[in-house]
Amino acid sequence: MIKIIDKNGKETIWKKNNKSLRIQKNIIFQKYKEKYSLSMNCAKELTEYISIFKDNAFKEHHEVNTYIDMNNMWDKFHNIRSLNDHGYSKNIKGIQPKYFKLICEELKIKGFEGAPLIKAMAY
Repeated sequence: MIKIIDKNGKETIWKKNNKSLRIQKNIIFQKYKEKYSLSMNCAKELTEYISIFKDNAFKEHHEVNTYIDMNNMWDKFHNIRSLNDHGYSKNIKGIQPKYFKLICEELKIKGFEGAPLIKAMAY
């Protein structure tokens, strides 16, 4: 269980069904391992990221990133996270571009109309 604060400031307890997450992780891994040189650890983190996206009915990546940031969860995503510069010489916490693309593909969404990514640095 994880204690979290949602985008409206409401505190809740997040319970995950480990069996369903394992199944989803394996599906993500099998589906994208070759195209994205995906490791099992990355598949696990991507599954968690997608779960946050879906569970909160988010529409855009920055909502997930803000949620992760507000709940101090970035350490759970150390394989896929990056500091992203969209201009303005400002590093914003997010995910690496190839994983951004994978998430968009998996969720059948577009990257939306934000400032273009200039630089990404894994950390």
